[in-house]
Amino acid sequence: MAIVHFTSESTYAVSGKYEYVEVIKEFAAGCVIKVGSRDIRIMSDVWDTEVYAQYWDEKSQSIKDIGLYIAYEGDKWSKNSHAEVDATDEVWALVEDFYFKKELETLRANATREANRIVKGSQVKVTGGPFNKGAEGKVIVVMEKYYGMGYRGTLENKLGIATSDVMVDKVVKGRVYKNHRDVVWAWARNCELTVVPAFDESELMVTARGRAHIQVSNMQKQPKTRWAA
Repeated sequence: MAIVHFTSESTYAVSGKYEYVEVIKEFAAGCVIKVGSRDIRIMSDVWDTEVYAQYWDEKSQSIKDIGLYIAYEGDKWSKNSHAEVDATDEVWALVEDFYFKKELETLRANATREANRIVKGSQVKVTGGPFNKGAEGKVIVVMEKYYGMGYRGTLENKLGIATSDVMVDKVVKGRVYKNHRDVVWAWARNCELTVVPAFDESELMVTARGRAHIQVSNMQKQPKTRWAA
């Protein structure tokens, strides 16, 4: 069973009169993967429940959805619209691959962003700002400091960067601490990583495949039919 969508179309182009006739559209046979309801905004302060169906679109190789009925609209034809989950095993496999690719893209973006984040232990170079430009070393301190003046100022990370491995003794309140001798300070916004940590692509693929499989399994447990009326 496919999606059966009852709607209306104007006959103005044919008759020159603003009259509406019932139109029945039937499509997506063997490709419907979900039928459900969701809250949508009709006007700025008016919400209603829409019955909708999701289906696999072969042409675009993606998941699409269509609203079947919204009670507030009062469309006398659309109340008869309905759909039933009838996706074949082949379609479910395509849907899982679709979700896998989306999950993998998200995981890659997150991993790349995390890999490019400057943290304690990162190797960086000062590339901007008025001071210490060109200095390179290991980040040994990350602290939040107020950057800017007045109401335009924001809390941003400031970095303590050790430009050598030479350590010296520093006495504080009678206790001796080992400190880096050569340290420069710079705002994180003025620094770039000189070594970007790599992430495990195979691990991301396993995670993405697992998430996609769970998503499809949960969808297959949903009620198969939802009538709009």
